[in-house]
Amino acid sequence: MDFAPTEEQALLRGAVAGLLSARYAFSDRVAASRAEPGFRPDIWRALAIDLGLAGMAVTEAAGGL
Repeated sequence: MDFAPTEEQALLRGAVAGLLSARYAFSDRVAASRAEPGFRPDIWRALAIDLGLAGMAVTEAAGGL
């Protein structure tokens, strides 16, 4: 079996890593996990909207990815 990521998977990984490294340092993640609500809504919004990750859970026929 080949477990190497596809080109699309590698691009997605790079996009997520880039967003997180630019906007959400490790120390920020630790601080957010210890405060209410336990995460940063702006980061989740960026992942869902800016990168379109929310659309990955929806079929193309329904308007997703």
